[in-house]
Amino acid sequence: MRTNGRISLRNPAAIGMDIVIPVGVALFVGLLIVRSATAAVAFGAAIALFLSLARSPLNALSLLLFLIPFSQTTLLNEPVVEFPGSRPFLLLGAFVAFIAFLNWRTVEQIPRLAVVYMLFFGGLLVISVFRSLPKVDLIAAALDQEYTEMGFLLSYVVKPALYMMPLVIITKFARDLKTVNRLVDTLVVSLIVLSIYFLCDYFFFVKDKGNIENAWEVVSDDLGLWKGMAGFLYVIGFPMVIARYFAKKDLVSMAGIILCLIAVGFLYSRTAYVTVVAAFFLFMFFSRRSRFLPVLLVLGVAASFVISDTIVERATKGIESEDLNQFASGRIDHQWIPLIEEYAQTPVDFAFGRGRYSVVTTRVWQSGIIPGAMHPHNMFLEMILDAGLVTLVVALIFILVLMKKAYYSLPHIEDGASKEYQCGAFVSMICYMMGGMTTGTMFPSLENSYFWFVAGLSIVIARLAYEPKPMEESTA
Repeated sequence: MRTNGRISLRNPAAIGMDIVIPVGVALFVGLLIVRSATAAVAFGAAIALFLSLARSPLNALSLLLFLIPFSQTTLLNEPVVEFPGSRPFLLLGAFVAFIAFLNWRTVEQIPRLAVVYMLFFGGLLVISVFRSLPKVDLIAAALDQEYTEMGFLLSYVVKPALYMMPLVIITKFARDLKTVNRLVDTLVVSLIVLSIYFLCDYFFFVKDKGNIENAWEVVSDDLGLWKGMAGFLYVIGFPMVIARYFAKKDLVSMAGIILCLIAVGFLYSRTAYVTVVAAFFLFMFFSRRSRFLPVLLVLGVAASFVISDTIVERATKGIESEDLNQFASGRIDHQWIPLIEEYAQTPVDFAFGRGRYSVVTTRVWQSGIIPGAMHPHNMFLEMILDAGLVTLVVALIFILVLMKKAYYSLPHIEDGASKEYQCGAFVSMICYMMGGMTTGTMFPSLENSYFWFVAGLSIVIARLAYEPKPMEESTA
């Protein structure tokens, strides 16, 4: 075939595919229009999005990362068509994974630490969920849901895997400091929008604004997000907001800190209260700004005089009485100790667990001591219940190795912004461990989704810190 006087060497089969694919897509859209106009529009939008992001896995990931806090809303969690897995958020996750797959060979290999981390936690998730298949009916009854085995796997393997996906894509494709900056910006903007969402819901849709518990019921129904889960997003994400402020010192960062603090106050979560305050002090300490600690202390004392009495009472519950059980909302005596005692009677279960959401199989849960709770409000204890003490020890070793790598890379980072972000990532991991004492989970989930982002970012920054710098060209 001649084109402009030159012979084209294109394979006739490839030319045929250029015709077959558009025709096939057109026919598929036609069928969708017959069944559902909404699905057809969504598919058309997905094609347009794909064409714009086909060569940009990190841009596609940024979209997913931004939408993660809203993944339980009606818009993203309602099926597009009557087919398992047709929820928009799952489809978006599959779309991001597909773009990453298309570009997989274009860059270097994933760092070994990230590979081991993904294999361990990914394998742990799959094994634990498959061990829970025999008790799907029990879990479904506890959640007041109807699950087929396929629906259960989609909800508790595929969706959690999407929350862990940032670790994979960031460590594979993030190769420069400009990308690091862009990813942190996405996280911070996502938290800012989430905070604005809270506050708009509160001011415009909550009638009894003096009743914070009632207000949270309204917001939880709207977001599909329990307040403890929302609080854990701030536990992990807020240190990165602080880090961005010191990296850029712009109005966006300042607005982020203020909005996040107001939203955390509204959350009515003591875990979030404690870790957000700790994040300030820890970041100042590890970033070698200890001279600011007295100023923070004074500001904190001054703030206590203007903060709502309800929030102060909630935050200090159990402190004046020096009652640890009261501080933990009664969980020590009525949940954690009974669960440990029950598991201690069967050493095999204590060592290797019973599978995902095993709390519903315990006598403690079935007797009504933990009514409706699908976890024991302690991510370390949950890991023992679901996967055993042996697995918990291994998981903690992995996390501590990651934290050690982040900490020891700090003196080697020359870029000022990256050093702030690495410090923020390190503090974020500490807050993750602190917050896990009263909530959270080590399995990939919505509430700890920012942790996988932070872990991937930390690995990339550490790798860039140790990479040999290109030699400058000699000048004549």
